[in-house]
Amino acid sequence: MKEYEVVQEITNACGGSNVPQTSITEMQLDDIEAYVKSKHPKDFDRAVKEELEDGGVKYTLALGAVTEIVDDTDYVNSGPGAEQAPEEEPAQAQEVSLGMFTVTGYCGCDRCSSGNNLTYSGTVPTPNHTISADLTHYPIGTKLRIGDVVYTVEDKGSSVKGNVVDIFYASHEEALAKGTYKAEVFLVQE
Repeated sequence: MKEYEVVQEITNACGGSNVPQTSITEMQLDDIEAYVKSKHPKDFDRAVKEELEDGGVKYTLALGAVTEIVDDTDYVNSGPGAEQAPEEEPAQAQEVSLGMFTVTGYCGCDRCSSGNNLTYSGTVPTPNHTISADLTHYPIGTKLRIGDVVYTVEDKGSSVKGNVVDIFYASHEEALAKGTYKAEVFLVQE
């Protein structure tokens, strides 16, 4: 696996501001092209692939007010004269059990999301990251851990109330394969 950076720039033209909001997510991927294809199957042919000088690859995809850039983030700070930052102990996140939840799944298809490519918060949903929750209990940006994955609340759903969460998957088949199940959910406090 290789680490990639996903940059999503959303320009809101309401009120004439045209100021882009940018979110940056780092993720481990086996295949950058497969990721972009699975995330944007209908628009992949519009993605611009660029070979970088360092041998990396960058995809840029403009979807109206949303621009998504995916590229590798390999950066080596070494060699003569390079400043080496002291290694810091990573801050330990604290977790609190919220109890057992009903866990469901959804994807970006017309059936699950009415073909909307954005979450309620305005981000492009990402597998192993985006989760829909009851915003009266878990506001946008809340981190929830289910199993080994820490998700970020970025969406809401009409049937997502109380102790129900809806995980975003790359495809409808994957969401169906996971099905509906019960799992302990933890609030991650950083």
